Amino acid sequence: MEIDTIDGFITANIIRPHAYRVMQAPRAAFLVSGTEPFLTGFRLPPLSKGSPPVTVDKIRTKVVQSRFEFFTDVFGNERSLDKTKTVDLVQRLGKVGAYTHELGRYWCCRTLAAERELLKAFSHRYPEILIDEAQDVGSAQQAILTLLARAGSSVTLVGDPHQGIYEYAGADGTYLRGHSTSPFSLTRNYRSIPSITAVARKLSGETGETHREDRAPPAGAYAVPYAENGIETLIAAFRDAITACGLDADRCAVLCRASALVETISGGGNSVGSGAVKTLAKAAAMRDVKGDFHQTFRLVAEALEHSLLGNPPEGLASHLADPRRYPELRPLRRLVWNFVRSGDGLPGAHLRADTEWLPALRSSVTTLLDLITAASGLQPAANLAMRLSSKALPPAPVSAVKADAIKPLRVDTVHGAKGETLDAVLYVVTKAHLDGMLAGTATEIGRIGYVAVTRPRDLLWVGVPAAEFEASRAALEAVGLVTRVPIPKRSEKQS
Repeated sequence: MEIDTIDGFITANIIRPHAYRVMQAPRAAFLVSGTEPFLTGFRLPPLSKGSPPVTVDKIRTKVVQSRFEFFTDVFGNERSLDKTKTVDLVQRLGKVGAYTHELGRYWCCRTLAAERELLKAFSHRYPEILIDEAQDVGSAQQAILTLLARAGSSVTLVGDPHQGIYEYAGADGTYLRGHSTSPFSLTRNYRSIPSITAVARKLSGETGETHREDRAPPAGAYAVPYAENGIETLIAAFRDAITACGLDADRCAVLCRASALVETISGGGNSVGSGAVKTLAKAAAMRDVKGDFHQTFRLVAEALEHSLLGNPPEGLASHLADPRRYPELRPLRRLVWNFVRSGDGLPGAHLRADTEWLPALRSSVTTLLDLITAASGLQPAANLAMRLSSKALPPAPVSAVKADAIKPLRVDTVHGAKGETLDAVLYVVTKAHLDGMLAGTATEIGRIGYVAVTRPRDLLWVGVPAAEFEASRAALEAVGLVTRVPIPKRSEKQS
């Protein structure tokens, strides 16, 4: 029995050993990131005057009515690519044996469709294929599974269509819904207390049972207003509620729809530094003061995803911290661990923050980002010097970071927490995110809200902009969120 991701499975079993024949390549297929020097000759013309050429790493694929279509993303908007020119480029690239992650699925489909004996042998070798988290299966992966099913493999899908939050890849839950004429429903919730599952069921329109007993307040599901500049106050109150519920802060998180909001929240406060520097200062203090290397790793990964890398995958920080589910990130994970373990990477917290620690940090981060680019193709963010500024750094050791800031609550995107079980979640929304969530799971923004709501076991807060709170109160209460929160008073020790 093999256990792997879909992409890892098709790479090991189809692309590397067999795809080169259909690609007409002289060697086994090999993965490229898009930054290799030889790829300068593999570009599509600019989409508009003044825009850059489309590089191979920017080419995206999807299957529509059994045919591949090609597109690229321009500031969050899908732009179609000329199919004739794109196919010609992909085939030229294939003839040297090269493919990107995205184009690997294209070549897998081409290989299975062209070599029917291989398809037959493959389905015979894997008569039973079980796909977990099947709502995340994209359209190209769907095409591969459909070929295998038609050839004789029995494909079983397990998932929740209300959690399909990768719509850009064709993963919106439709494939899961339409896969079987006799689906078996798993309706008992073993994770959350009834007051939280009630909210999830109102949003999804589903019914079912709850395994756990409810808990007394302040556990439960609440909507909480926050002022425009009051997110820090909201998070502090949420932390008090976590303490009052007797929950482990390490298993709690503040979740957001977008990375930009995550960066805004992570960069707030009045501890050492700001933005990425603040996060890395906390990481240094966590390692050298607390001896907690695991939390140090997580903080460095968060700084990479939310500030230091230009266009990282959604949820990169969480994926790096989960080696069992994401073994393909092993090379990147090793680089981060090497950075975390030694003062030659992340500078020591004993150094003076403004004149010793920051210059060393800039040098070591630049080296780390160069290594990451070489290993994965991920590029550094623009204006790196501004992101590693001396703002709010004191003329004192980094270890002077306040004790209450050393162990911050995790701040992440919903995509980054997908699939996890947490003790408590604060989902911070904008008006658009709130409206989408309250409208149900027919849209991706609604499904993202549903995923956030279904993460916690005991405590759910939805942080709502104060300007929208009163107008939304009735709708919030209609889905089961309590709008009058029993916030515990802070003791002198807490404050």
